[in-house]
Amino acid sequence: MMLKRIGLAAFALLCVAGTARADSVSLTAGPYEAKYENLEAFFTPAGAPCTTIVAGCVNQGIVDVTQIFTYPSFLNPIPWFSVSPTAEITGYFYGVTVTSVTPNADGTFTINATGGQLDLYVDNTPDYNGTVANATNGTLLVSFQFIPGIIPGDLTTTVHGTASAITSPLSGQASAYLAVIPGSGTSSSFFNGNAVPGQPGAPPNADAFEISNFTSASGLPGPWTLFSHDPVVGTIVPEPSSLLLLGTGLIGFGRFFKRRFDSR
Repeated sequence: MMLKRIGLAAFALLCVAGTARADSVSLTAGPYEAKYENLEAFFTPAGAPCTTIVAGCVNQGIVDVTQIFTYPSFLNPIPWFSVSPTAEITGYFYGVTVTSVTPNADGTFTINATGGQLDLYVDNTPDYNGTVANATNGTLLVSFQFIPGIIPGDLTTTVHGTASAITSPLSGQASAYLAVIPGSGTSSSFFNGNAVPGQPGAPPNADAFEISNFTSASGLPGPWTLFSHDPVVGTIVPEPSSLLLLGTGLIGFGRFFKRRFDSR
């Protein structure tokens, strides 16, 4: 799972007649992409670090959103929200429980998990320091639930990934669909688009699609043992009212949403 810090001074979002306006940039309702970085790890149900990833280990981590782009044309992305010294969007994901770890003949192994929730916050005092308390000390923007559908026909798996023990350090990729939890935070309806561009097989209630590239790393703060990154995509839902983005921060976000764009 992954995300990043973002901020933009004097940021307000106006949603009028199908068009959103952020500061001086007009945003047409439709696809968007969020980029982020995560720090994460696997823990036992009792909270101790998992020395080996096995069924029952719980994945959790913190998110730091760096950028959001809107795509009136996928060939012409418009920067919507960028890193700033005046605000940040961070978050915490938790409850992703490993159900199976299966070795493959090529030296990789497949990891499936169930459950999971992501909470995103905006903070007008950029002070992200790699801790859960710090990543969750802002105003709640929106919460997402990891939902089944990443494996067609599988009604329990919410996260599906592959890791390689051949690479050094260990690395891999995971993906998931997410759905907005209605009424969660100040901007839940804004990102409750029930549409994931580029994913024709997405569950009908999916609001975002995430692809996470991760690698093990030493020297990370706190209990974290993995670093992950990459975009999320979804669909902007215009509203007939203005959404104040907390002065310098966005009160509407777009993490985990749709396929990745290789134009980064």
